[in-house]
Amino acid sequence: MAAARYHALGHAIELFGHVMMEDDLIAEPLDYQGGTVSVPSGPGFGVELDEDALARYARSSSVVLEVR
Repeated sequence: MAAARYHALGHAIELFGHVMMEDDLIAEPLDYQGGTVSVPSGPGFGVELDEDALARYARSSSVVLEVR
């Protein structure tokens, strides 16, 4: 999101957030190297969601996630 809207954010974006997270919710991790991150080239946000990780962190069984 930050890569798509960097002109409108008005503040710097940190690239160490992935270090502070417990787990990834995407199938392939983003490539952080040399103070930059490579923007994925797939459709939408360019990432594939990890269905198993989403299920582990779901808060309610009544919530249905549909990934397209």
